[in-house]
Amino acid sequence: MKDNGLHPGQIPTTAAAIRTALRDREYEAICSLLRCFTAEIGSPVYCNRVIVAASHFERVACLVTRDKTGGWRKLPEEAYKKAIFEAYAETEDEVAFRLGERAGDAKRAFKTLWRIADLVCPMMACVTERAFLREYAYAIDYVIRRRGDLPQPEIAVLFPTNYPDYDPTAGIAEQ
Repeated sequence: MKDNGLHPGQIPTTAAAIRTALRDREYEAICSLLRCFTAEIGSPVYCNRVIVAASHFERVACLVTRDKTGGWRKLPEEAYKKAIFEAYAETEDEVAFRLGERAGDAKRAFKTLWRIADLVCPMMACVTERAFLREYAYAIDYVIRRRGDLPQPEIAVLFPTNYPDYDPTAGIAEQ
């Protein structure tokens, strides 16, 4: 079998198809993520919501296209942030509006949401490795459980190096 440079589960397509897939999922991704803030952390409902949100990120991130040199590429990290997070959760007011009467502490949710973006967007944009559902779910859960009180992540390939207790092999996906 010829090695085509793809990681398991990556789907070759066109750049236009990647942008279309992102547009088709961006709203559902942010709404699924915001629903995580309205459930009790650790409850079965919370776990399901985290996994649904993670599945939106993984689905879009598995799409790759060829670059001019014949290598594989994805959209840049900023494209994912802009489409998913800036489009629907750019301000605290937008987050409060989307959470509705369950907004609670929209300031905390806003901060946590953007720290999640700082973790999942580099994972989505990474071409040299592929993140899986459980890794997206762990990243989301990790940040929510810490209420966003984390420094800016220093990402090495897929994961932060400055979070000493970050263990992407653990997490809620196994539940």
